[in-house]
Amino acid sequence: MWHLLYRLRELPSIRHRLLVGAIVLWTLIATPVAIFLMTTGGRPLALSALAAAPLALLARGRPIVSAGLLVAGGTILRLSFVGLFSSDPIEVSQSAAYVAFSGGDPYAARYLDGIPYPYGPVGLVSYLGGIPVELIATIGISAVLAAHQAWISLALFNAWPQFLYMPVIGNNDFSVGFITLLALVLLRSRPLVGMSLLALAIGIKPYAAAWAIPAGLFGGLLPSLVGLAVLILCWTPVLFLWGLPSFFRATTEAEQVRASLAQVPSWSFADLPFVRWLAVPLAFAAAFMRSWRAMVLIGAAVFIVFLGFAPRAPQPYLAFLLPIVGLAVESLRDNSQVGRRVAESG
Repeated sequence: MWHLLYRLRELPSIRHRLLVGAIVLWTLIATPVAIFLMTTGGRPLALSALAAAPLALLARGRPIVSAGLLVAGGTILRLSFVGLFSSDPIEVSQSAAYVAFSGGDPYAARYLDGIPYPYGPVGLVSYLGGIPVELIATIGISAVLAAHQAWISLALFNAWPQFLYMPVIGNNDFSVGFITLLALVLLRSRPLVGMSLLALAIGIKPYAAAWAIPAGLFGGLLPSLVGLAVLILCWTPVLFLWGLPSFFRATTEAEQVRASLAQVPSWSFADLPFVRWLAVPLAFAAAFMRSWRAMVLIGAAVFIVFLGFAPRAPQPYLAFLLPIVGLAVESLRDNSQVGRRVAESG
């Protein structure tokens, strides 16, 4: 049954209608956002983004062009949000980088009224690019979705309000989201590269480790060993310089700070620590469902279980997750072969 439904998605007529549906969906969501930006935010340029919809319909015979127009419209809307709101993850990360490069322990210091730096050591470098890098990452994520014809996910990612303003107000989940998405895509054909990129993503934000076990089971022994080596390399400053206790204290305090911010929207279900650790056996379910799609979705389930039962789960986490789940659901191709092609894995 499911196989038949997935085969139906491959019919050109179905894919064409999905693209048209995605353009309509983008228009329905983006129009009130543009009106809000013009009337409340004083950003009349936002209305020009809506021209992307009719142009995308006219260009629907060339799907990549249509997708590019939607991304351009989404980018105009994102830029229109600059300066309207603010968030602190990028600022905290850059302050921590200053401490680290000055010879201090970035996990021991506190920033912006007592907020710790709870991310990986690679983030001390990657977040120096600030908001421009996060914005560029949204274009990279959109390009991956378009290349795999994940039209509905592309439309949502470039029209839903939270996904529009979060990368330009200081949140830091989009650059690591792009690296994680690219890593999962490359696991199909280049498992060595894919596992290395996943290790790099974990070095930026540890929540990407939700895919570590499923990806290792899918990719095979050699890619897993390479990924482990890259992971150890990324975490060398924590392991041998600042210490794991300092890192865990910072992450624990960060959860406590998030729990105290009742005004910040959260999608967590409940604060149940024992449920969070059910994510570990869940990750090993990938051993019994040896396909690329299963690997990605099991990792997403691990992500949701571990973070959804934390004290609070900020909305940017969903912006990280949507393109990954969307690509797995909408992808035309599901490579069910476990990565044993080591000679081809670059």
